[in-house]
Amino acid sequence: MNLAILKGRLTKDVTIRYTQSAEPKVFCTFCLAVNRVTKGECDFIYCKAWGKTACFIEKYFKKGQELLLQGRIEVNTLETNGERQTFFQVVADKVSFCGSKQSHSVVSSQQVEDFLDQESELPF
Repeated sequence: MNLAILKGRLTKDVTIRYTQSAEPKVFCTFCLAVNRVTKGECDFIYCKAWGKTACFIEKYFKKGQELLLQGRIEVNTLETNGERQTFFQVVADKVSFCGSKQSHSVVSSQQVEDFLDQESELPF
């Protein structure tokens, strides 16, 4: 089973991007600062989200806001100058608000539901 659950803060604002294919798909990449059990230590975890989840993150979360993420770990390899590099990222399936209301803009649950119901406005 490949399951990752992270609670952390966005290190910068999220930007929506599109794949370069015949039928472009929307996605975003972002980095979460996740605290370790040991105080003062932090890991920076690179993440990716697709479709509605990507649009939701871009619309409702800004740099420094805390979020709770559920997804899977993806292993990728890249070859540059004859050297093979392996890197890991978490592909987000579900994202939720986390922390106090002061840590994110106040958004009602109705606004979130309305956003997720607007399938016709999304470019996919």
